[in-house]
Amino acid sequence: LISGALVDKFRIDRRKFLMFGYAATGIMIFLFGAQTQLSSLLICSFVIGFISYSTNTHLSALIVDYAGKNLAATATGVSNFVFQFASQISPAVIGAMLVSTGGVFTTVIWAIMAAGPLTGVVFAALAAGAEKAEQQTTG
Repeated sequence: LISGALVDKFRIDRRKFLMFGYAATGIMIFLFGAQTQLSSLLICSFVIGFISYSTNTHLSALIVDYAGKNLAATATGVSNFVFQFASQISPAVIGAMLVSTGGVFTTVIWAIMAAGPLTGVVFAALAAGAEKAEQQTTG
């Protein structure tokens, strides 16, 4: 609710807001992994949760805008599948990395986890030239 109200009130481009949110999430994930004090860990976890969930609704809105009415459900379903699948395989992949390195390279693992949202920034930036469904011509 807060992010939607802010984006609408200040007329912020949803794609740019999404890019900012993903970048901030990636940075916060890395900072979260570097914490050694409980109070800092709690603050970082709150900030990660707040930022990362503020982008979800904007991603869904962008998906519908670019896919159009006819493909909105399919595009949203595919997006949800990708997110759910990533949530399912992430613990196994990260766990395998921890086991294979003996837990020595935890900073690298946090950096790899932060790379996910940062990759989202790249893909959102690449979408800058894409036309929304209502702007596309049929022919």
